[in-house]
Amino acid sequence: MTRGAKGCLLAAGAILVLLVVVAIAVMMAGGVPAGTVVQITLAGDILEEKEDSLQAMLFQGDAVLLRDIINAIDRARADDRVNGLMVVLKPFSMGLGKVQEIRDAVLAFRESGKWAAVYSDTIGEFSGGNAMYYLATAFDEIYLAPPGDVNVYGLLSVTPFLRGTLDKLGIYPDFDSIGKYKNAKDIYTEKEMTAAHREATLAYLNDWHDQIAEGIAKGRSLDRDAVAGLINGGPYTGAEALQKGLVDKLAYYDEFLDALEERNGGELDPLGYKEYMEKRGGSSGRSRIAVITGTGIIVTGKSSAEPGGAVVMGSDTITRAFREAREDSGIKAIVFRVDSPGGSAVASDVIWRETQLARKDKPVVISMSDVAASGGYYVSAGSTRIVSQPGTITGSIGVVGGKMVTTGLYDWIGLNREAIGTADHSTYFYDGTKYTAEEKEIYWKFMNKIYDQFTGLVAQGRGMTREAVDAIGQGRVWTGRRAKELGLVDELGGMREAIRIAKKEAGIPEDETVRLVYLPQKRSFVQNLLWPEENSSAARLPREMSRVMQDLSRAAILSREPVWLLSETPALP
Repeated sequence: MTRGAKGCLLAAGAILVLLVVVAIAVMMAGGVPAGTVVQITLAGDILEEKEDSLQAMLFQGDAVLLRDIINAIDRARADDRVNGLMVVLKPFSMGLGKVQEIRDAVLAFRESGKWAAVYSDTIGEFSGGNAMYYLATAFDEIYLAPPGDVNVYGLLSVTPFLRGTLDKLGIYPDFDSIGKYKNAKDIYTEKEMTAAHREATLAYLNDWHDQIAEGIAKGRSLDRDAVAGLINGGPYTGAEALQKGLVDKLAYYDEFLDALEERNGGELDPLGYKEYMEKRGGSSGRSRIAVITGTGIIVTGKSSAEPGGAVVMGSDTITRAFREAREDSGIKAIVFRVDSPGGSAVASDVIWRETQLARKDKPVVISMSDVAASGGYYVSAGSTRIVSQPGTITGSIGVVGGKMVTTGLYDWIGLNREAIGTADHSTYFYDGTKYTAEEKEIYWKFMNKIYDQFTGLVAQGRGMTREAVDAIGQGRVWTGRRAKELGLVDELGGMREAIRIAKKEAGIPEDETVRLVYLPQKRSFVQNLLWPEENSSAARLPREMSRVMQDLSRAAILSREPVWLLSETPALP
């Protein structure tokens, strides 16, 4: 090749590189046009985390992550090219904590001077209307399809009790608990609510009711007493909801789009929130904060997904994430996002230990989601600061445990088992016999040890006496709002507040943009295919099965250990 030809080739290569750079710059600069409206559809399960195992890929599919929704709304709020936010509400599965997280993001978006409108065919199909409407009132305009309804009618808690079923099957629940209000075992041991169970349930239901009513009153500019009357009078047809000021317009979806087009200056080309984030590009802050998410029942082993899409919090996965964050000198703080009713006492303590090791090097801030109770509170108690939503279920400082004795079931189906042991207590974990008197003493020794340990670490972490912790413990659950009053929580808010506190504790300037690092690092599809990780956690049942089957599944998942830190998981209707 001649020197001239080489020169031409180099020049062509340089031009090609320049064109690529220019194209990337144009795409980054012009990817989001002025006047953009970000579109979000909220439907189905809204998850905190998606596991990277093959099992999760199969059962969770294209899961919607809460943090993706929040990040998109927060980014759009600060983006001058975005005019508004449009959201379509369909039946979803979220607790009050997640609902409040999205609600706070929408309200902050509106406070920036931008508009936000929401549409729904019907608010609550037979159930779920309370949460859907509460979220809808964060928007400045609510559109409802003409044949739709507003199913606001107050809260109802339904607890299934399995004792009668277990009796018919010949299964004896040999369970007990420490704590007057520790009712997680009651679904197995009782046929109806105890007085303590009823008292605790009504307390958080009434607090939830008040929070929802207050939000509706503020969002719709209604008198608080008037809202109480509206809730008592519901549900409502679309025409009734319009007449009472619960919605702004009755319109089909195409009419909703026409109205937003007019509101947006005659043009409307909605940009889905995922596409918006891709076109907008990420923010590159100098400082990094690790975000570790722990979701589901706490077990020893690795985190994984159940067939229905829910995830289990494995102690191996979470401790590995904490070690990664602790050993990375570039990470200035850790935010631990907890959404768990608890589980294994051993696994909870192992995770708590890692939070303490991490605190020696950098701040550890807890962000509570729908529920962070029992073991979920145990892993949170030793942190630098705890942030909770007002509607989060937390506390439940108590212990429960035992085993299902299945001899009657086997007798019923004609199956005989003979057990031969080599020691006095060989039958301790055996499901064919009840605990003997001596085994019961051993059992209570472990229960008391765990309760003393639990109250002690809460006292140390929260700067309280053991007596004070015991007084608000006893297995009782609290809303985040009440927990703050009692000293179990430091601040009310969501991830945005947790990040703000983490920055402050780490000495990062408030106006500095930080880069969030989600740990542990996700494995690729090829890695999972060629080198699948074994999971030592126990049984799995589909999430879509009945509440009864879920409660039986919990007992199966935790059957390897006699002592649990587990709370009842209330659902928001």
